[in-house]
Amino acid sequence: MSTVARPVIGFDLDGTLITCKAKQLSALGEALETCGVEYASYEQFWQLKRNGATTQAALVATGVEEGQARVVGEAWVECVETWRHMQQDAVFEGVLPLLQSLRGRVSLFLLSARREPDLFSREVASLGLAELFDSTEVVRSGKDAGRRKADRLREHKALCYFGDTESDMEAAALAGVPIYLVSTGQRSRSYLERAIGQSGGHAAVFDNLTCAIHEVESELLR
Repeated sequence: MSTVARPVIGFDLDGTLITCKAKQLSALGEALETCGVEYASYEQFWQLKRNGATTQAALVATGVEEGQARVVGEAWVECVETWRHMQQDAVFEGVLPLLQSLRGRVSLFLLSARREPDLFSREVASLGLAELFDSTEVVRSGKDAGRRKADRLREHKALCYFGDTESDMEAAALAGVPIYLVSTGQRSRSYLERAIGQSGGHAAVFDNLTCAIHEVESELLR
């Protein structure tokens, strides 16, 4: 007897299902201390990053000398994906019951880009997310992360993808699947809307994952 396969829905992790601000600012503090740079503009730094700035550019814009900013930025990359800072991450309120409500109707696919795959798996388990997903994969972060994510979305025949960055948007576009963007994470609504316009693509930006999932339920899961 044949069975109908459940549709696959893909989710990014950082900024989509879990917070990312506290981790990034905690890592910034370590990087600044390591490099001996005094700094107090953490909130302004974060808002600049939310609006598209790199770590180095955000530091320069908030008064750090360019050479120092480059060194701090490199130190930040080395420490942001360490367990000390990853423990700052928390699941967004309401995400767990949302995922639980989808189980049975769809196949949940967690797809993220990371430098440290083993720590990714450890974090997903510690946050109580591992048991909610039918499949979990991590690709190498960096310049081609969007393409690598797209390959996995195609392989899983994903119906759509939820994310919070332009990299997630690129991955979905390359895979030929709809993207549902949330402004809860790395990028602000205004930045994401500009990125959509510049790409010439079509996507909606939602204030939270609840609204995004409700949209998918009405558009794709009826």
